[in-house]
Order: sequence, then structure tokens, then C-alpha cells
Amino acid sequence: MLLETADLERLTEDVAHRRAEVEASLHRALEEDLRVLEIQRATDDSLRSASAQNLWLEPEICQRTDIDQSLLEETCLRERYAVEELERISFGAQEQATQEEQMLSKLEDIPSQLVVAAQATAPLDVTEEGVENVRSLQAEQEEPAEKRKSAAVSIVG
Repeated sequence: MLLETADLERLTEDVAHRRAEVEASLHRALEEDLRVLEIQRATDDSLRSASAQNLWLEPEICQRTDIDQSLLEETCLRERYAVEELERISFGAQEQATQEEQMLSKLEDIPSQLVVAAQATAPLDVTEEGVENVRSLQAEQEEPAEKRKSAAVSIVG
């Protein structure tokens, strides 16, 4: 019976020891739950504050977005008009260059036509001096034509 009493005392001590461990573990779990609850409350408060701030900022953000969108559309429209204007100017410049080339070719033909007309209406001077005069007239006609071509190229280019 003494043995049984000793065994019972030992078992009672083991149960008391385990009970103390369980209570300590339960106490730690409760403390952890309280800490998590505090963190959750702080998070909820922060979310409410952020949500309220978003609601307050949302109209301003929408307004800025609308302004940015309208500025973007206006910029695109201006760019399109600028491109169209450049195309129109370029086409006009090409047209003007073509007309100038046609006029230059006509002007280049005039001196040779004048020489032909002068030769046709003038009495034929076959002397060496007359031949030299015709050659000098032709040389003079060719020189300004070359100058006009270079001037036209510099204007068009």
C-alpha cells in the first residue's frame, strides 16, 4: 500500500506538472491571440483611413485624368493638323518647283529661238567676222542658261 501511495503521489505530481505546462501554454496562446487581435485592429484602422482618403482623393484623380485625356486628345489633333499642313506645304513646294523647271526650260529655249529668228531675218553674213558674231551670241546664250539652272537648283533644294 505504501507503494501504491507513492505511485499515486508521483502520478499526482505528474498530473500537476502537466497541468501547469498546459496552463502556461494556454496563457501564451491567449497572449498571442491578444497580440494578433491588436495588429488586426491597427490594420483595420489603417484600411479605413486609407479608404476614406481614397474616397476623398478619387474625385481629384478622376478630374486630373479627364484633364490629361483632353490634353492628350488636343495634342493628337494638333499633331494631325501639323502633319496635314506639312503635306500641303510640301505638295505646294513640289508643284512650284515643277512649274519653275518648266519656266526655266522655256526661258532656256528663248535665246536659241531668238538666234534662229535673227539668223532667219538677218542677211547671211558668211564672212569670218559674221561667223564669229554668231558664235559669241551662242556662247552668251549658253552661259546665262547655265547660271539660271544653278540658281533654280539652289532655290528648289
